[in-house]
Formats: sequence, C-alpha cells, structure tokens
Amino acid sequence: MTETPSDIIGAFEAESFVESLECIDLADVGSVKWMTLHERLESLNMQALLEAQGQKEENVKDLIISRDRLPFLIKDLILTEVWRDKIFPEVLKQNEKPKTSIGIYIVLHHEVTVLSLLELVTFRLQATVRPTSALEALGDLVLDLIDYCHRAVVHLIAHPEIRLERDETGQPTIEEQLVRQRDDLRFMQAVQAVSLLQHVCEQLDQLTVSASSRLLRQHDLPLLLVQLLDARPWIRTNRAGRRQKYDNRSWVASPRDDFAIAKVEGQVWLTLLQLLMNRDHLALYEISEYRRSQLLRLQTHLTDVLLDQVPPLAALRQWLAHLSMSQPPPARSPVIIETVPELRDGLLERHAGQWARLARRQLEQHFRADAAAIQEQARRLAAVYDLDKMAPLMTDATKCGACGEAAAKKCSRCKAVWYCGRQCQVKHWPAHKEHCDNA
Repeated sequence: MTETPSDIIGAFEAESFVESLECIDLADVGSVKWMTLHERLESLNMQALLEAQGQKEENVKDLIISRDRLPFLIKDLILTEVWRDKIFPEVLKQNEKPKTSIGIYIVLHHEVTVLSLLELVTFRLQATVRPTSALEALGDLVLDLIDYCHRAVVHLIAHPEIRLERDETGQPTIEEQLVRQRDDLRFMQAVQAVSLLQHVCEQLDQLTVSASSRLLRQHDLPLLLVQLLDARPWIRTNRAGRRQKYDNRSWVASPRDDFAIAKVEGQVWLTLLQLLMNRDHLALYEISEYRRSQLLRLQTHLTDVLLDQVPPLAALRQWLAHLSMSQPPPARSPVIIETVPELRDGLLERHAGQWARLARRQLEQHFRADAAAIQEQARRLAAVYDLDKMAPLMTDATKCGACGEAAAKKCSRCKAVWYCGRQCQVKHWPAHKEHCDNA
C-alpha cells in the first residue's frame, strides 16, 4: 500500500496560526512564547511553500494579506536582525561551557524562515487579479524591507568568504559552530534579499515615490547589482577543488562547461532590467560619468549564452550600446518628501547600551536549559519538522526508488522509499524487501 503526502497544516489551523501572530519584545527572544511563535511561522512557511510548489490555492498567502499580518513579518524580521547583530555576539562572549546550541541556532534560523514567507507572499503573478499587491499594502514599511535587503547584499559583497565551504579538520567548539552557522545563514539571507528586491522592483510602479528614491538615490541599487555580478558569489570552488553553483537553496556540482545561470543571477539581471528599462525610474536616477562607466561594465557579462537563457536582456544590451555612444539627459530633481524607515533605528535607540544585559538574561532564562527542557524543545521541533510531512518539499527525497522519476507516494510500511506508482513499487520489491523488513 502507498500513502499520498498531505498538507503540513490544515486550513483551520493555518487561520488560527495567522491570527495569533503578534510582535514580541526583543528581551523575550528565545523564550517559550517566542518558540511557539517560531513553530507557527515555520509551519506556515512550509505550508505556503507546499501550496506554491503544488500550484494549489495559496491559502496561507491570502490569510497573511487579508488578516494584515504582513507588517508583523517586517517587524519580526528587523527585530531578529537586531538580535543577530547586537545580542548574538554578546551571547557568544558570555556563554561559558554551553550544553547545547540548539536554541541559539533556532533564533538565527528564524530570520531565514521569515524571509522565505516574505518571498512567497510578495511574489505577484503577472496574471493576478488582486487590485493591490502585498507590497503595496505594506505602505511605508516597504522602506524598512528595502533597507534590510540592501544591508544583506552589501554584507555579501563585503564578506565573500561566507559562501565558502569550511574546513572540517578538528572538532569545532559550540561557539565556532554557531559562528559558522550564522555565516552560512547570512549567505542564504542575502540570496533571499535579492529575490525580494526583484519583487519590489517589479512592482515599483505601484509603490510610493519614496520607495523608488530609496532604491535609486540613497542605495544606488543599479551599481550595487553591478558589483554583485562582478563578484558572482553564487559560484565557488569546494575543498575538493570542484566548482559548485548555488541553486535552489543548495550548492550543486557545476562543471566548467555548465553555462546555465543560477537562479539568483537571473534575478539580479531581471532586477536591473526593471530599473534601467523604465523611463519613470531613470527620471530619478542621474547617470553621471562615473555611473555610466560602471554600468557599461555590464556589457562584458551580456554574452549570447546569457541572452539565450534570458532573452529580455537583449533590450538592456541595446540600451547599454546606446549609453556608450551618448550621454543621457540629466535626471529631474523633483521635491520629494521622503519617509524615513524607523523600525531598526527605533530598536537600536530603545535598547542602546543594554545588549550585554539582554544577552545575560536570555542565557540564564532561555538558552541554558536543563536536560528535561532540552528534551522538550527537541520534541517540539521534531513535531514541526515532521519528515513525513516535509518530504514533498525535498525534491531529492521524492524520486521514485525504481525509475528515478518524480514520486508522490511512499511505502506505507517503512515510510522511507518513494514511488511514482504501484507498478514501480512491485518491480522494486525484491531489492527493497530486506530494507523494508528491517525498518
């Protein structure tokens, strides 16, 4: 017999989880209350991903938008970022003889969870019938999201080492493991930030002028993306000397003759296309001689191989050729009353000078748990990350054990091997029998 994977959470449970999303204080990060919030967000994220991949009705996405919980996601994202930048270093200093790092790692990973949900919720199909997008409904909070994404991409360019595979010689301490995990997660966060910037730029016409000005004037996003394309952080050489490419949230083998671009690289190019091919955007962006020289560096990247994979970039190549021979008209200088993002600055001002005290309190109350508390925490996490429910999200794990094609059903006895149908399961039984009997 076989089983078909079901939803991560049901419709009523998803509605209950969304309704319960409320901001907590920075001092309560890591507490039981915070852990419950994380578990619910993780469940919502996995369910939203399952709905998006299966092209189902996007119930979680609609609930977050209709219940006005998108502002919560932005506030929670900024709060977690401040914890990572200000409190986490103090936790490392004060965490003497730690028994476990699981609680601290969960807080670090929480940022990735929130970003993943934001990616899913802010993605907008061209054929959508919704009158307003999720980003448009955010109002001025979109500026906080833009600033967060800018910080993440700048950090990736300034610290390219966070993408490198680490040397596994020796037994690292818990502190070293946490630093390594933080850096790995920061790379993932930067990739997710690129995706969010693409969503913002695709919908920039529906956002305030302050959003356009923030991207083009304050952050000079076009030149930042030029630097990112030059750095190519989605390509690395592993410890064995083999070339790898970051795609679909993992590093995969990429031989020298592999010319397929990574998804994140495609997103960078499409974002540039949105910014530079729109006259209204360019009207706010003065192309000085320096900017002109930097933008023309893109010509070396716009090869025929790239254009075969992203045909719309032909318009960008033509625009750059025109730019190389003529000076664009000066940008207009309208009077813009700009809104200033306040979330991060507000948290930094409110808790200035308290980072060490907050870290000490959280270590004592949340992260230095006894054996019973650690076991309870592990049990709760195991319930959230139920492998049976997560299997549909893990493409490598859902290939047919007999033919290797995509599989939607699994052996109901051992629950370890997947099959595309009854015929393959029967065919594979002689090889699978011993493993199944011992499961």
